[in-house]
Amino acid sequence: MPGAAQRASAPIGTARAVEQVFREAGGGRLIEARTETARGRGTIMVRFVRGTWMCHATVDPRTGSVLSIVDDGPRVPVPTPPLSAAAPVATQLDFRTIWDVQAAVDDPAVAYVATDAGVGRVRLGRDLAWTLTVEDHHGTGFGATRHVAAVPGGVVGTTADGRAFRLDADGRRCWATWLPAAPHTIVADPGGNRLLLATDAGALEVNAATGAVLGVGGGPVRAAAYLPGGGHLLAGHRGELLVTGARGGVRRRHEQDGYVERLWAYAGKVFLAGEHGLKEISPGKGVVAQWSAPGAGAVQSAVVAGGLAFTCTRDGRVDRHDQATAAWHGTLPGLPDHPSAVTTVDPGAGPWLLTGHRDGRLTASAVRG
Repeated sequence: MPGAAQRASAPIGTARAVEQVFREAGGGRLIEARTETARGRGTIMVRFVRGTWMCHATVDPRTGSVLSIVDDGPRVPVPTPPLSAAAPVATQLDFRTIWDVQAAVDDPAVAYVATDAGVGRVRLGRDLAWTLTVEDHHGTGFGATRHVAAVPGGVVGTTADGRAFRLDADGRRCWATWLPAAPHTIVADPGGNRLLLATDAGALEVNAATGAVLGVGGGPVRAAAYLPGGGHLLAGHRGELLVTGARGGVRRRHEQDGYVERLWAYAGKVFLAGEHGLKEISPGKGVVAQWSAPGAGAVQSAVVAGGLAFTCTRDGRVDRHDQATAAWHGTLPGLPDHPSAVTTVDPGAGPWLLTGHRDGRLTASAVRG
């Protein structure tokens, strides 16, 4: 098979070398990557920080093999953030399976919850003690709501039976539309005017006010996000990434390791959750940071807040990581079984991690003690 031989011998670039190193090291944050030549042999040198250690690695550009990972000696001070002494605040959506949770854009103390029958609305507040209250649950009459995204004045979502819909803040349906193929993720642009849906028919852009489909492209897509400077980032089913212009047209391709569960932009950065953990992506450079936990499975949901990254994995755990250095701070204690999605809410006293669980429970934990 000449094609297979040619692919195996094709040299890799620095972006792919960084991913190989992070996968071997269990994560890290990139300092620099460059090609070096010694004794007539080219190698790729990757310098990175992983927790409290400064490290460098060498990669064979012909095979992609990581030849060495060496501790450079200098320690990086990374204090472990204290855990809240209080037990997580909890509530229950009766007889509901929770698939997704997303913070509201109009009220930082509120989040929307995707359930098997519709969308719930929960609020974190404090009277004599912190309480997590289910303010309402709106049935849609459709299949299970698998993903939601907050927009000004309400929420949009996609369902297991192939629809997209919008509800206002009181739960009234604004519109609903059938999709041309199975949906995977849904995100809103920064202004809440347009939606980007990843489907098996491609990336669909939808008018958030009317539900009208504005365009489709990219082929089968597993996840999609709006880029901070305009344009779209699309992830295929095998992990490949495409950067496209706002009006279509591929600007850049990147072969990324592992399948993707979610893509989103936050604070001018792009994040990817999937098979090999949580990654920070620079569209021009590739992966610049990766957070992963020992023995953890694929990350199905994640959030970054308060200088920390939280990952929720398919094997039923939520882990804490340092955002700046990729240090792993352990599994979050005190949570019920079967976590399925995470987001943050802020009732005015700093961010709290909100976790949805498969059995209908919701828990809120202070991000920092």
